[in-house]
Amino acid sequence: MGGKSSKTASAGNFLEEKLAEVIKRKAARRPPPTTKFTKLLLRFPQMRNGFNKCRAVFRDIDADHSRSVDLQELRIGCRRHGFSVPDDLVVKIFQSTDLDGNHVLDFREFIVVLAIISMFEADLHGGTGPAQSLDPEIVQAFAIAEEAFLYFDASRDGYMQKDEVMAALAETETHIAAQARPGSLGPRNTSILAKRFEEMDWDNNGQISFKEFLYAVQSWVLDEDDEVEDAEANANFDSLRKSDF
Repeated sequence: MGGKSSKTASAGNFLEEKLAEVIKRKAARRPPPTTKFTKLLLRFPQMRNGFNKCRAVFRDIDADHSRSVDLQELRIGCRRHGFSVPDDLVVKIFQSTDLDGNHVLDFREFIVVLAIISMFEADLHGGTGPAQSLDPEIVQAFAIAEEAFLYFDASRDGYMQKDEVMAALAETETHIAAQARPGSLGPRNTSILAKRFEEMDWDNNGQISFKEFLYAVQSWVLDEDDEVEDAEANANFDSLRKSDF
């Protein structure tokens, strides 16, 4: 992706601070996680299904069928889907997730936007949940992403710190090794763990925001088959549009 504009960077800083505040409130409402990350990993296929369900929302909001969502489409779409997040916050979310600065959201950027708007919507209503018009599988996918983030955010400050992530991933690796070869754990592959952290910390500031985490998670759970499926769906849609004329 290209360099961030000053507007995108400013919006990003504002958004990350607001997200951290929301996550701290979420963490205060629930006990510290006791579930092993290996169990959360087993729920990642559910997250993939939910992320794929976002395609229907993306196409619905993409009013001009350009295969991208601009700010005005996002504003209108949020209201149509029952979100009450303030308009100025929607603008900030859009600006901070438009990473390449082309003033539109592609599908992967849109997933991040929808997850963040859903989180703010739930916070506005005391944590009761996002807009009811969203598919339950989408709601569940976002809930799993939030749970996974809170698993790593041991300090509950709204950010994942490198030592927190490394410790949690090392514990997961040890648990997997113990199940595979009881009594013979073997050395931890710290270079792989460090690489996983770097994949998430793409602004290299030593900590991971929820927005960065969402970008990383979707790259793990969505694969090339999903992209092919989306391309085929778009091709079919274009064919149907042409047949109408």
